[in-house]
Amino acid sequence: MLLVVCLILPIITVVPVSASAPLGTMTLLPNTPTDWARARVAGLPSNYFHNETQEHLRATYSLGPGEHTVTFLTGETARADLWRVVVENGEDVFYLWEVKPALHWYVFDLWIEAFEQLSSYVDASSDHRFGDMHIGSGNFPTSCGRYIVSYQNAGNGFIYMLSF
Repeated sequence: MLLVVCLILPIITVVPVSASAPLGTMTLLPNTPTDWARARVAGLPSNYFHNETQEHLRATYSLGPGEHTVTFLTGETARADLWRVVVENGEDVFYLWEVKPALHWYVFDLWIEAFEQLSSYVDASSDHRFGDMHIGSGNFPTSCGRYIVSYQNAGNGFIYMLSF
């Protein structure tokens, strides 16, 4: 009889951020569906970490209140997670970010879906831009006190929640 034991461990991966980001690399520790399931079993809503991250970043980086409503040519609307207004050449310019689990960096289909989402927001108006490095990377304790959320700015409009 042959017994095969397979052990799957999280892997730290260093990957390039984006062509428009400062030179360097980004290290992500992916959270997994198991992490989310543990939080849900603990009684937290499925959007708990997302909302906590948004609120922390708004307060820490003086971002706009609430989500920014984007109106498409069709009249349909959507909301960008985070935003700030900067006056450039006398005009208001809106920088937009989306908060995503780190899995969206690793799974190509999820990354494409997220990129298309944010791109549609930026393309909806000439005064919209991809979020920049105004938001840093860091961590914070959640309001329930049981978790520490780590996040990283990819420099391309995405803030990835790495671990909690």
